[in-house]
Amino acid sequence: MKKELTYLLVLLWAMLLVKEGASQQDAQFTQFMFNQLYVNPATAGIDSRFVHFNLIHRRQWVGYSTTLDGDGGAPISTVFTATMPINIIRSGIGIQVLNDALGPITNNDIQFSYAYHHPFKNQARLSIGIRGGVYNQAFDFGKLRPNEPNDPLIIGRGRESQFVPDFAVGIYYSTPKYFAGISTNHLFQPSFEYGTTFALSPLERTYTFLGGGEVILSPSVSLQPSAIVKTNLRNVLSYEGALLAHLKQKYHIGASFRDLGPISSISAIVSTRLLKDNSMSMGYAFDYEITGAAAKAATSHELRITYRIPAPKKAELFNIRTPRFRFE
Repeated sequence: MKKELTYLLVLLWAMLLVKEGASQQDAQFTQFMFNQLYVNPATAGIDSRFVHFNLIHRRQWVGYSTTLDGDGGAPISTVFTATMPINIIRSGIGIQVLNDALGPITNNDIQFSYAYHHPFKNQARLSIGIRGGVYNQAFDFGKLRPNEPNDPLIIGRGRESQFVPDFAVGIYYSTPKYFAGISTNHLFQPSFEYGTTFALSPLERTYTFLGGGEVILSPSVSLQPSAIVKTNLRNVLSYEGALLAHLKQKYHIGASFRDLGPISSISAIVSTRLLKDNSMSMGYAFDYEITGAAAKAATSHELRITYRIPAPKKAELFNIRTPRFRFE
């Protein structure tokens, strides 16, 4: 157990080495360890036993309002994912639907994932996944405040919307005791011009490193460290580390730390499994900004609901005997 714990700590420490912040591009979720399909398409169908449905709603900087018109502008993000294994071909599929509102910009996407899982000894698997779909961005020019009056790029444009194709790829290695993965989002860096000659809101290609595992302390208690780093290979967009205690195979309680450069926060995470077969779980995360909150509001809230059903089993063929065609 000491060897495995040392390996996990070295892995997580290596992922957190780089530190230089940049602005938030994609929606951030504190409960990322329960939302891995959103992070990496290679995790589609990674659990060969169940079909998983996951819904997370996040309200960031609750109580924040702008100084101009006070109509808000803080991020509100909702993501729904569903993933199912296809065990007969060692694969999995998934779908994600995202709504992310941030000031004058509203992002929506619907994407489908496919992953192939190659088995190794001791229940280890190497997974390769791809995701593709449509990304929509709506821009409300009426919420902008131009420095120059009668700016032709803003005045009278109202709300405009544009659709672009979007793709991601990922690789993921997992064992019963730990996992690690790398994914690339916005593979072809789509952009939104809204009829102009330049990109108003390009989606920059980002690389996500995800890792974690489980260290069993007793039959009823285990520790689950995890970490995630997002970078554009020039500067780190964000990094986050979490440590959860898993109690009696039913409860999670723990904390995490996130750094976005000028903004950093600490979080408390709790969750519990429900129903007799533990098929449903609910989780809650509370974030508190410890730096960079002066211009915003300090607290954020995140609610998660997960449900699972048994995965489809391989169809079995039965011999049907009839006296009419029985010659024995």
